[in-house]
Amino acid sequence: YLEQLEGDPARESLKENEANYVTFQREDGTKMPLIPSAAGVLSIDGSEIRYVFGYEAIRLLRSSYMDEGFCVFYDIKRWIGEPEKEEELFDQRGRRCFVKRKDIIRAFLEYVISCAAQKFKCRFKSLHLTAPVKQKKLFLRLFKEILPGYQIMEEDMLDEGVAVLYNSISELIDKNRFKNNEEL
Repeated sequence: YLEQLEGDPARESLKENEANYVTFQREDGTKMPLIPSAAGVLSIDGSEIRYVFGYEAIRLLRSSYMDEGFCVFYDIKRWIGEPEKEEELFDQRGRRCFVKRKDIIRAFLEYVISCAAQKFKCRFKSLHLTAPVKQKKLFLRLFKEILPGYQIMEEDMLDEGVAVLYNSISELIDKNRFKNNEEL
């Protein structure tokens, strides 16, 4: 992939043989490779809904929009068990509509994918997503349904617990605190 980017400004920001992260800016200005699973509604215009996600949704909730009827949902990944359930959305002008949870989850995932596409200057064809071990099949079924334009990698799909473990090991190696044949 990197060879195809020769001359592209994205090449300079990519690290070869390392994990490359998309970062999201928190309220204090620090950048994090994580985004809260929060979705907020900026406006509703007929069937067009303008969302904000992650730290931006939290930022707007804490601003004056709260008194003006700003709508935000936290921890939307918990909706996987009931994706067909509808949520009432409203904007600061009092316009309302009902939307299925899976449509909000789709908009959130499309936002994250578009942030990655912008950072890495590419289009994604396949995705590797993690899920809680006990709900892996449920997540996989929903991902395939709401993201039909992507190949969802399922053969080596990590559960979230294993992904956290791998990340911890990677951090130890990066900080040179890992030694072969030694337990921590």
